[in-house]
Amino acid sequence: MVGQRLGHFRIVEKIGAGGMGQVYRAHDEQLERDVAIKVLPASSFRDSTARARLLREARTASKLNHPHICTIYEVGEADGQAYIAMELVEGQSLSAHLAGGALLLEQVLRYGLQLADALAHAHQRGQPTDARSDVWALGVVLYEMAAGVRPFRGQTDFELSSAILSQPPPPLPAAAPACDGFPGLACRRESASHQCE
Repeated sequence: MVGQRLGHFRIVEKIGAGGMGQVYRAHDEQLERDVAIKVLPASSFRDSTARARLLREARTASKLNHPHICTIYEVGEADGQAYIAMELVEGQSLSAHLAGGALLLEQVLRYGLQLADALAHAHQRGQPTDARSDVWALGVVLYEMAAGVRPFRGQTDFELSSAILSQPPPPLPAAAPACDGFPGLACRRESASHQCE
C-alpha cells in the first residue's frame, strides 16, 4: 500500500502488523499531519465480523483520554479498505528496542507502570469488562522487557498457542535485571533466576 491513497490519506510507510491488520504511517492531506493508519487485511474486508471488531475497537478507544493511549482521529472505509486513523506516536518499537537485549530495571518499571495505568484507565469505561486478557498481555510484555525474549515461542500460531496453553513461562534468566535496592519490591532468588514481589 506504500505510495497509495486511502481517502484523503497518503500511505508513506509500513510501521507494524498484527493479527487485526497492518499499521502504516500516512499523511493526512486535509489536516496536513502524519497519522498512523490501521488497515484490515484485504482478505478480512468482506468479513462483517472483522469489520465490526475494528469499528468496536475504534469506538472504545475514541472514548478514552489518557496520556499513554493514542487518540483516535477517524474510522472509515475507502477504496475497499476498512481503517482506523489515529495519533502517530514517534519512537522505536519494543521489539526493535529489545534487539540489543533486555531493558534495565528502571525502564521495565517505568514502562510497566505506564502500561498498567493505561489499562486500568481503559477498564474504568461504564460497562463491565473482563480485564484478564489484558492483564495476561501486560505480563507477557513485562517478561519480554525484563528478559529480552518472549516467554512463549512457536514456529507457527498453533505451536505458540500450544506452548501458552501447556507450558509455564520459564523463570527469568539470571541476566534479567534484579530488583535489589528498589523500595517496595522484595526480591526472591531461586536457583539461577529471581522473582520480584
